[in-house]
Amino acid sequence: LIHSVLIGFDMGLQTKSVWIPLVIAISFHQFFEGFAVAQILLDAKFGFWKKFAMTAFYSLTTSVGIVIGICTYTGEGYDGQSKGANITIGIIDSICGGLLLYTGMSVFWTEWFVVNPEMCLSDSLTPPTMGFLGVFLGMLIMSVIGIW
Repeated sequence: LIHSVLIGFDMGLQTKSVWIPLVIAISFHQFFEGFAVAQILLDAKFGFWKKFAMTAFYSLTTSVGIVIGICTYTGEGYDGQSKGANITIGIIDSICGGLLLYTGMSVFWTEWFVVNPEMCLSDSLTPPTMGFLGVFLGMLIMSVIGIW
């Protein structure tokens, strides 16, 4: 959840000229992250109210971060072109990227590929190959969106 708040905060601090590509990138990101969160909620077999609360928090966190960022941007004393603002945005982006990489590589890859008997004990190389190709394709798509 902290990742989504920080992404929203970063987005709220951006200038108008950066908004269109950033909104497109974050929309794609949130769309696919929503699928991942939904899969995790289904696998966890939580009760209805816990699923409801987690879905509601996921749906609101980026928006809350955007509101905080916009309030900071429009507040007194904030200069979006200053060296300090650029360093702050860079640090926030780095933290968000690091959180995403850590979670993806240490939690999800381990759960889905290393300890998954369907992947590591399979007689066929098709399931692990398709899984790793899917991960590679996702990384490639996110890299292209990041360059854009």
